Amino acid sequence: MKILEIMSKEVEIVAPEATLIDVVSKMQKRDCGCVIVAKDDRLVGMVTDRDIALRCVAKSHDSKETTAEQVMSSQVLYCTDTDDADDVPQYGRKQSAPPTRHKCR
Repeated sequence: MKILEIMSKEVEIVAPEATLIDVVSKMQKRDCGCVIVAKDDRLVGMVTDRDIALRCVAKSHDSKETTAEQVMSSQVLYCTDTDDADDVPQYGRKQSAPPTRHKCR
């Protein structure tokens, strides 16, 4: 099965300077747990609801002033829509980086 067959086609994108209020609003709008962070049409990171909980709420930061860039995961492993879904979990094992959550659906 190809990623194209199982992926979400409509995603939310925010700028690095977007406040977490804006980020959470987009998550709520799509009923999703993550948004892509992009700058100049390039992927620079991803913010998950877990990132917000651990890097903002748990540290008592103000979500009106905290930005996506401050809490995002900047090392995002990704795949293309033509990749085989069975191959994607292996991508993370091939990286020399610390374990990172996969963001394919």
